[in-house]
Amino acid sequence: MSHVDPPAKAPCKKYSYTGVKRCAQALLTLAVLVSCHEDQTQDQLYEVSFQARDDRGQALAGLAIDVGETALGETDASGLLRVQVSAHFGDRYVLKAPCPQGYVADEAPKEVLFKATTDLRGQEHSSIDLRIVCARDKRVAALLVHAGGYQGMPVLIDGVLSGTTGAQGFAHLRLDREPGTQFEVTLDSSSQPALMPANPTQTMTIGEQDGLFVFDPQFHERPVEKKKRRRARVEAASPPVVKRPIRID
Repeated sequence: MSHVDPPAKAPCKKYSYTGVKRCAQALLTLAVLVSCHEDQTQDQLYEVSFQARDDRGQALAGLAIDVGETALGETDASGLLRVQVSAHFGDRYVLKAPCPQGYVADEAPKEVLFKATTDLRGQEHSSIDLRIVCARDKRVAALLVHAGGYQGMPVLIDGVLSGTTGAQGFAHLRLDREPGTQFEVTLDSSSQPALMPANPTQTMTIGEQDGLFVFDPQFHERPVEKKKRRRARVEAASPPVVKRPIRID
């Protein structure tokens, strides 16, 4: 609010009742304007609270926060930093709160505006509450693999051996991948040539949140072809050759 100069001609020179009343009103208005102007040009003490969380809502401790060129401190174990700042009404300062390694800025104000806030009761408070969210740059994919009871079957992720199935044919794996990326899981059934399908594969996509992925191909054994037994062919025996003596006259 800007400074307001008093009127050039003060109505106080008039000694009538109306003139005195106008004079009193003008002086009162002027006093209020001057007081308001002085309050806004003087430093005020503001209580500023910063709450730092990740994309799961968990507290981020040790987040350094600067306002303008002033380092205010770091968030505590609960992700909270509460400080008192002396500033003019209406001052704006750049907020710097770089996310730690493994996180990217998701939600954070770019500046701090110092002004009074009004609650539901109409009372003014010189307090400022700011929220800072740093999202993890990777998501957790919990992978459950079931090989239909076959133990010791290799599990490949993107062609790389990542584990083997254990008791009852189960395997549990964890992957940390960026949202939107894909991975390919394969069960290497080459040691079981009778199983179908051979080396089953499935492609999966990481979402915006942590997720559970299940790979459970339905194996069945290839039917074994029965060989037809050939019956032995029995040929009739030739009659014995009777040798008779030859008579020579």
